[in-house]
Amino acid sequence: MTILRVAAGRRSVGVVLRKRPKHPNPELEELLREVEKHGWTVTKRKQYFKTECRCPARHQTWVHLTPSNPNYTRNQRKWFERQACWKDDD
Repeated sequence: MTILRVAAGRRSVGVVLRKRPKHPNPELEELLREVEKHGWTVTKRKQYFKTECRCPARHQTWVHLTPSNPNYTRNQRKWFERQACWKDDD
């Protein structure tokens, strides 16, 4: 879910929760949910999902809608696990 802050003038009035669109690939959708659970932001773009961490280094990567590499999901997961800001809950 995406959290949007609603403001009236200079005051914050409330928070609106908005679901992001699902990824068409179930394995990549599972990866995006895991990324969100680790505190990363996931936003939908035209041909990909953009993921960003909130640490000062501002790590970011893109998860494509139609990857051609059969190992794409595994490679993306390993990329996230290599980042210093990835919080391992296991």
